[in-house]
Amino acid sequence: MEYTYKVVVGEHNHYRDDAEASVDNIYKDCMAAEAACRKIVENSLPGSVEGMSIREREERLKGYMMFGDDPFIVTKDPTCRFSASSYARSLCRVS
Repeated sequence: MEYTYKVVVGEHNHYRDDAEASVDNIYKDCMAAEAACRKIVENSLPGSVEGMSIREREERLKGYMMFGDDPFIVTKDPTCRFSASSYARSLCRVS
């Protein structure tokens, strides 16, 4: 079965507000859609956490969770999943 993978970008400060969400692109495979989602999160969290204290990393994550872009994948493929918040936590090195 062939699936399509639509990457939609919402904003954390407009959580679940479809009027504020926009389509980034439509991809032919899950890996490409996930890569696009990772890039969107990375652009919302520019720079490195090197040298930051745990408190600074937590504040950075908190800012992302309040105002950052929240990409997700719309597909009928049950195996394709992406969590922007989990990926942001890994970038900020916060568990």
